[in-house]
Amino acid sequence: MIAVLLITIIVAIAGFGFLFWMQQRLSQQAGDVARTMMRSQLMGTKWTDASSLACDQARAKFSGDGVLGCAVNTTSCAWGAASSLAPTPVCANINLSFNAYNWAPMSGLRLVGNFIPAFSNAQAWQLSGHALVQVQ
Repeated sequence: MIAVLLITIIVAIAGFGFLFWMQQRLSQQAGDVARTMMRSQLMGTKWTDASSLACDQARAKFSGDGVLGCAVNTTSCAWGAASSLAPTPVCANINLSFNAYNWAPMSGLRLVGNFIPAFSNAQAWQLSGHALVQVQ
């Protein structure tokens, strides 16, 4: 009886570790997409083209793990223009999403989790990373 409890705890710890690691990868990749957009803008590329290229690069890095969702939307920046003559700054809001439910390292946790009602919540399997960068 104690062995079943210990195995369950070990699987839960490993599953949490995998989810934490993937969350860190997503956060880092969102920052990388933002940096790619900034660098390409400095080199004269339109930020819309740069966002498409950066999202493709992010998807390539996650291709072995599953499908990575990448969306870049424009929004007004929280900070104002430096002067009244300067145009209002525009920011790109980068959102990466990853559904960890079908991710291979989580299959063992999913098998154990079928016996625990809280694990059936699909929201817990959705991971995301965000970044905000000024593009204009």
